Amino acid sequence: MAVLMIQKKMRRVHFRLLCSMRYRAASMLFRSMQPHIPVVIFYAAAQIKATNDMCMGQQLPDVD
Repeated sequence: MAVLMIQKKMRRVHFRLLCSMRYRAASMLFRSMQPHIPVVIFYAAAQIKATNDMCMGQQLPDVD
């Protein structure tokens, strides 16, 4: 039982790490883009927000 709890906790940490990596990559992409393309900027901002919401909401895939 304890092993299962540890595995679940590890999965949660891994998922958070994955989220933060995606967030960092998205923000780097956002910064490297030309600021005069509003559609692309809006899309990048939406992607960052969606990724961030997913992380903050902790909608973790419950894989057994």
